[in-house]
Amino acid sequence: MRLIIYSVVSLMGLSALAQAGTSDPAFAPMDLSGGGANGLNGTCWSIALQPDGKILLGGDFTMVNGVDRQRIARLNADGSLDLEFDPGYGANSAVRTIAVQPDGKVLIGGTFSYYSGEACEHIARLLPDGSMDADFNMGNGVDGNVNALLVRQDGTVLVGGDFFHLNGSPSRGLACLLENGSADPTFDAGDMGIVYSLEPMSGDRILVGGLFSFVGGVERRCLASLESDGSLDMSFAPFGWGSSPVLSVAEQPDGKILAGGIIPGSIARMESNGEIDPFFGSGASSFAGWDPWVYDIALQSDGKILCAGRFESYNGTACRGMARLNADGTFDDSFLMGTGFNADVFTMAMQPDGKALVGGFFSDFNGTPQNRIARLFAEEFSTAVRGSAAPLLEVYPNPSNGMVFVNMPERFSSSLSVTGPDGRLVRSAGSTATATAPLRLDLSDFAKGIYLVRISDGSTSRTGRVLIQ
Repeated sequence: MRLIIYSVVSLMGLSALAQAGTSDPAFAPMDLSGGGANGLNGTCWSIALQPDGKILLGGDFTMVNGVDRQRIARLNADGSLDLEFDPGYGANSAVRTIAVQPDGKVLIGGTFSYYSGEACEHIARLLPDGSMDADFNMGNGVDGNVNALLVRQDGTVLVGGDFFHLNGSPSRGLACLLENGSADPTFDAGDMGIVYSLEPMSGDRILVGGLFSFVGGVERRCLASLESDGSLDMSFAPFGWGSSPVLSVAEQPDGKILAGGIIPGSIARMESNGEIDPFFGSGASSFAGWDPWVYDIALQSDGKILCAGRFESYNGTACRGMARLNADGTFDDSFLMGTGFNADVFTMAMQPDGKALVGGFFSDFNGTPQNRIARLFAEEFSTAVRGSAAPLLEVYPNPSNGMVFVNMPERFSSSLSVTGPDGRLVRSAGSTATATAPLRLDLSDFAKGIYLVRISDGSTSRTGRVLIQ
């Protein structure tokens, strides 16, 4: 039997619409002992979502909601501490990056050398309960900090950072691990320099941002695209790029590339071949403030761009610590944060329901105490629908083992996006769905969890959810 999922967004019949940019009151990290130690007592560097909606945090903190948690913790969806995830002594130094495997195991990387008393040089894999996975053996690990982790569809793991060796063998800046933690002998990116950001690209390619000058002997300053085996993707050549570090990267559905960091204006966009897009932001795109940086970029399923970092304004409009841009780079003034954040925002994660989790060094958001972690309304989903409940978007079967069909009761020329349970965009394309020809989606290669399917014709958006099990 088909289960019909009704649209939660349309131009007609919306009510109780949450204002984008405001704090979600349902997310309340609280010290249940009454001691007032709500949230984190130190910086949050990384956030990762599990398919079940639980939230992994990594950083410099040693307490979460008044409970001892050494630099790694897991929250329930409402912000309460998940006591079933017990890291023991945790990490002895900062956790900078987190990645969740499809089997529920958790990879962490950072500046640490021990986890719960066990030696592990800068990277470890945890079981779902927070204990170390003894089956993951990297030998001597890496000899420098790990800044980025990326789990690929084939089960291998990309590791980016500021290191020179992997288990004693030369491997500068970027390495690839097999599922057991050993080096993947088929991957070779050469001497990369420092890597800060890794993101998947279309065509099984890898988008890399960092502080480097050459890739495989070819000039690529701080930004590059690699093939799946680590070789340089020659089709993306951002020549003329300066030597300013790139801290965050993203590929838009149309193939254009966003880069944020310690670069002029803190953000830029390139065509798919690497040429700078001079029309991004109507010809001007610049964050400003004291030493402005963009630490993280997140794409919404409607194409809008969330930016987090250290800045005070964008093209003259105030936006402390976070901003939302339209797909063309112009400022989106419907994202209303009030006075914003009082300190740096380092990381973001988009939930399938359109809310954005943010972490950093801040202790205040829009005049309200928020200790290093907050959740904001981002995509404008309605909480109620007036009038008749006519099926606007049909997604079936639900649950599904991977093959999903999307059906519309009328012809609807549109663009399609599918967002995964960790908030990442996993599918995007132009498409046409009709009542006689449903759209077929194969999500069997992706992790289990709830997926957000969104179809838009540019003026009307229709959204449904499906559980992949």
